[in-house]
Amino acid sequence: MESIKIENITYEEVVSICQKAMDNNNIINIRINDEEKVLSGEKEGSMFSFGERIQIKISSITKKDFEVEIKSESSFPLQIVDWGTNKQNVDLLLIEINKMTNK
Repeated sequence: MESIKIENITYEEVVSICQKAMDNNNIINIRINDEEKVLSGEKEGSMFSFGERIQIKISSITKKDFEVEIKSESSFPLQIVDWGTNKQNVDLLLIEINKMTNK
């Protein structure tokens, strides 16, 4: 799990940015739980994995400052090696969010 701090932005804007980043990284079945401040979705399998579950948790620091935590894990619990797929998913989402927040 990795995180990024996003400043001077509304919660709705953070959710929109995170959702666009997920869309741009081919994450499907995106669900938004505003009560828990979590976005979740799945990435389809490839020759390296059975697929991954992606979760983005948004935490308020102040009314306009947020911490975004990104986690990726195998959707198949018995998969032992992920071949770097989960780290790559997190890194690509961080890059996309950074681009959209001009960091």
